[in-house]
Amino acid sequence: MRNVPAPVSGYSLAELLVVVALLGLIAAVAVPSSGNREAELLDAAARQFADAIRFARGESMRGGANYGFRHQSGQERIRVFRFDWNTVPPTMVHDVYHPVTKSIYDIQVDQQDFAEVEEITRSSTFDGNCNRPGRIWFDRYGIARCGDPADVLLESYTINFWGDSELVKVRLDGRTGRMWIE
Repeated sequence: MRNVPAPVSGYSLAELLVVVALLGLIAAVAVPSSGNREAELLDAAARQFADAIRFARGESMRGGANYGFRHQSGQERIRVFRFDWNTVPPTMVHDVYHPVTKSIYDIQVDQQDFAEVEEITRSSTFDGNCNRPGRIWFDRYGIARCGDPADVLLESYTINFWGDSELVKVRLDGRTGRMWIE
């Protein structure tokens, strides 16, 4: 009588590979992203500010009216305005509505759940003396100008979003209107 080997119980290599692949897929979906949360919050704040600036420039070019933005030093806030040239001196009117939320275009980072910063600062250079560097408006060609006096051109504008260990910048080239986040 010959020895007949007993059947071996177990799993084939293909079956094991399928199980490992499924476990990897479940783990990738179930475990939240381990990316840098601070950088994501700073990026969200920077995107909101950049969107407000783009909106003001776009409205100025689209309709020919003068729109702008106001960022006050030390505040985590940006407001979109339109100039009323019928007053002397011209005044900023904050009655511009956000195109999506249909509320006054006034972004306050400290009131947003998805955006957080430690501090927001700005730096700017102009083609002359600007008395109010936090008030920038666009002419109908999309060229950025100082809020006071109105004939001074903006050369560059940078808003810095500071976190504990991260820095995100929104940059605006005043002559070309090009804007980017870095």
